Amino acid sequence: MFASSFADLKRKLTVGTVVTLVSTPFPHKYVGVPRKIAKVQTNGICFEPALGNAQGGWLHWDKGAKAVALTADGFIVLQYNGSPLLTYRVGCFDTVVMA
Repeated sequence: MFASSFADLKRKLTVGTVVTLVSTPFPHKYVGVPRKIAKVQTNGICFEPALGNAQGGWLHWDKGAKAVALTADGFIVLQYNGSPLLTYRVGCFDTVVMA
């Protein structure tokens, strides 16, 4: 498993780490696009600008471990009802899944 807890995940997501959005229940322009982390804070991470954008995008998470589920190679950002919203893999991957 990539991380053993939410706190461990936040420690491992450092500046320069590449994460790839691989699954989402809706169309998203960054599905399958590896993105580097540019900034890390306790409440989320900021990605480097991609696809011609001037600014990077933020991925925020709520306080506590209920906002994120851990997977063998990444993490899933959960909706308030606990269903998956965004599935990320850490590193560069070719596999893309549209739900």
